Amino acid sequence: ISQSILDAAENAWDKMFFSMKKEQSRMRHARLPDKPLAEFLEEYYQSVRLEPEIERLVRFQWFAECSSDVGASVEALSLLYWDQDEEFKGTHDLLRESYKPIIDFWASKSVKQARLGCAVSCIRQVDAHVEITYIQACKKCTLSCKRALVTLPIGVLKSNDVAFEPPLPASKTDAIARIGISILNKGGFLISSHAYLLLMRVRAWSF
Repeated sequence: ISQSILDAAENAWDKMFFSMKKEQSRMRHARLPDKPLAEFLEEYYQSVRLEPEIERLVRFQWFAECSSDVGASVEALSLLYWDQDEEFKGTHDLLRESYKPIIDFWASKSVKQARLGCAVSCIRQVDAHVEITYIQACKKCTLSCKRALVTLPIGVLKSNDVAFEPPLPASKTDAIARIGISILNKGGFLISSHAYLLLMRVRAWSF
């Protein structure tokens, strides 16, 4: 692939991204319903008529963006909420030891009773308290407290293995039902500044 084609593809990507941001702003201002990201992309391709090789590179970049960030296809993603994480400024970092040290620190400061590795079966609101029923080491246990933070994988929520009393509102259950599940693996590489600059010059277009 020639450098001129790579530059043209990068320019086309930037214009497309700017057009998408304008469409998102218009939809929010007019309170329009959401639609799949793929629908906007296809409409854009039809309107600008990119050269075949440039369009192929732009389509590949969308595939790479969606695969690496969310592990889903453009057909399954929201146009209205795509790239919403960009509202938060700062660098993108990977934690070498995951989030566990952070959780352990705050748990030691503010959490009176922490339970890890438990299979929760029921979350009940009883008057002004919360009652959690869970299985730990093959033993059924109950924890009663004023407040509780329970972390459940989306797959567990979709399976309805956890009972909520009172039940979750329809807005929550509908959202859980719509969310897809896919496999996403991310890795971090520690490289020299020279190698990083070289990588940035090559750019993702040539991968």
